[in-house]
This record gives sequence, structure tokens and C-alpha cells, in this order.
Amino acid sequence: MTQLTAKPFTARPFAARPFTAYPFGESTSVSNPLVWHAAYPDADGVMQAQLIGSGTPSFTVDDGLLLPDHEGVYVAISEDTPPWHGARWVDGVAYGTDGSGDPLDPLPSLYGAPAYTNSATYSNDLTNAVWTASNVTVAKDANGLTGAPNTACTLTATAGNGTVIRNAITAASGTHTTQWHIKRKTGTGTIEITVDNGTTWQDVTSLIDSSTFNECLEGLTVTNPQIGIRIVTSGDAVYVGNAACHLSKSEAACRGSSPIITAASTVTTTAISMSYDIANFDAEKGAYYAESYCDEYLANQAGFISVVPQSEPLFLVTKKAASYATTAGFINGPGSLTDGAYNKIAVTYSLSEAKARVTGNGSDGELKTNYAGFRTPILSGLEVLNGADNVQLIRNIRRYNLNYDASKAKITELMT
Repeated sequence: MTQLTAKPFTARPFAARPFTAYPFGESTSVSNPLVWHAAYPDADGVMQAQLIGSGTPSFTVDDGLLLPDHEGVYVAISEDTPPWHGARWVDGVAYGTDGSGDPLDPLPSLYGAPAYTNSATYSNDLTNAVWTASNVTVAKDANGLTGAPNTACTLTATAGNGTVIRNAITAASGTHTTQWHIKRKTGTGTIEITVDNGTTWQDVTSLIDSSTFNECLEGLTVTNPQIGIRIVTSGDAVYVGNAACHLSKSEAACRGSSPIITAASTVTTTAISMSYDIANFDAEKGAYYAESYCDEYLANQAGFISVVPQSEPLFLVTKKAASYATTAGFINGPGSLTDGAYNKIAVTYSLSEAKARVTGNGSDGELKTNYAGFRTPILSGLEVLNGADNVQLIRNIRRYNLNYDASKAKITELMT
């Protein structure tokens, strides 16, 4: 769950110093032929979409996409620039280090996501007439998700079980999810949200605190969803940074997604697209490696790397297993990936030796002994995390140009 801090971001100067304890960057000598390296900091701690490799990566990203920095304060990403999640920003530059030059933990990642639509208008203005308050005073007077003043609402209960409910949104029966970003102001009582006009209330008390805006979700099968919030204890107060309604999407599909702020109209974001030069691809020999994070891996997860077109994947990550597609078919990995944690995933292969194997979090999958090359009928580009069903993060993407045994040894080293 993404946490947000509602306070102004104060830029801190970057103190450049040698990275002796944490080796940003890696030699590309014959003994260590790292030929492609992406989504990682350079020697100065600056996040690079590509450190080593051919061509220039391209990104399809909406202007103003909101992603959290390393302190949880949301930052607006510029159009078609790398969507860094969890970076430290100074004068528009994304760093993977803190103000002292030490690496952030976790390191920033590229953010991949499908298109989303917030069907709830006036999502951060609960004073608007589309919202009805009962035993709650509402004022749009609080610092919001980015720390900007008067971009969030203060809700104060004047009696027990005070509610603020939005007008119904016309939609056929289906799984619809409401996504709230809430921070407690005063009190310790129960806070609940609803997607069905209060027929069902979801207790989110344990998810919120007084220091950060926290994401709270409820998804139900309902017709014409009607989202809202309830403050059970009189006198308690919360801040609401945003309230969204995602039609025909489950909680898992929405979790961790960038908040979409609306006014008089609904807003739809563009699916994130990341593409690298096809010259970084090789089917002869070597190893690919990356670190992937997802709050909940779905059955059809985004491609770690896909050879365009999307239907012909080079390497897939799914809830069931890591797998890659070859001319001989799909090869399963060692087992399920871990939700809510960074997973180390890799594929090692050699065409001349007809061998290939997937490794995940240090465990090896089956050894393929009839490897005949990846499925690559059209080589126009390498896509990263495209076609996602939900939010996924990726960092430290690598390819090594080594024979099978040397590649496998390198992957074993990276897995430790």
C-alpha cells in the first residue's frame, strides 16, 4: 500500500561522494560484460532510464502523473519522461540517494500501469454538491497529496456515525472499487468507507494514521456505485486527499495506482508505455535480470520485457511463475512470486548449447535442453511492463553477454 505524506517537499542539496559501500554502475570489461543496464542510479546517484545500452528509451506518460517520492509526497511527472516511483527529487532531477549520498531503501523504480478512469467527479472537493454530508462539517482547507494548500478536505464529525456520500455513478452491475487517500486529524475512532451507499462499510481504521495520507480500498459487486466515508465517533476528524471510483476493476487491479484528481469531468489516464532499442535484445546467449515489485501479482501480469508486438513476449512475470517464451514454448520458473516485495527474476540461455533456465529469488526453474531461440517474429523494440493489468514496479534491468555457465554464475551472484 502506498503511503503519502501531506507536507511541502523541501529540496535538499545532493552531496556527491564516492560510492564505496554500494556499487552503482558496473564494469563492462571482458570479465564482466554487462551490455544493457536500465532503471538504476549512475555513479552520482541520479536515476537513469538507461545507463548502458543502445539507443534512447522512450516513454508514454501523461503530463502530471502523480507518483510518490521517497518520503511519500506526490510529485507530478512530466509528459513522456521516466515515471520514477520513490525517488528523491531536486530541481526536477530524480535521485536514488538521500541528501548525504547514501542509497535510498528501497531504490526508486519505474512505474508501470494500465489506463485508469476515476469516475467520481470532484474527487478532492467534498464540499461540492455531488457530495452530501450528514453530521459532518466539510472544508476544503488542508494540504493535499502534493503538499499544496487547500487541495484536500477536512471532515469533522458533529455526531456519531457522520457520513459524506457521493451521488450514485451510473454503471452496470460489476466489481467496482473505491480508492481513498485518508489521513487522521484528531481522534482514534473507527473510520469506514463504502461503495454501495452504506449497505456495506469497510473498516479502514487500521490503515490510517495522523502523519501520512494512506490508500484505502473497497471493491464490491454492485450496480450504480455510491461511494462515501463514515466517521463513527463524534468529534473525530480526518483529511481526505482524494476519493476515486474505478468501474469494473477489483481492489487488486487498483491497489497502488496513481491518484487521479477530478473536477467537473471524469479523468482517464493513459497506460504507461516504456520502449527500448531492439539492439539491446539478443537471443544467442547471455542472461536477462530485473527486480520486480507488485502488491498482488495477477494471473496475467505485465511483461518484464516483451519483444514488440506485445503478443510475442520475450519474458513474462505471472503470479504462478516467472516464465519466458521460446520457439519451443513457455518455460516455467521456480514457483510463485512474492506479493508486496521486490522479486529478483532472471532468464539464462544459450542457443549454441540449446539450454535455458528461469531463476526467481534464488530458486531455479526447470532446465530447458531444447532452447531454439526466443519468439521474435517482429523485432521493432523492447517493451518493459507494457500491457499491465495492475501496478507493477521494476528496477535494475540487466543483460549480460556471456556463455551459459558464466551467465548462470552471474545470475547466482545477483540473487544473493
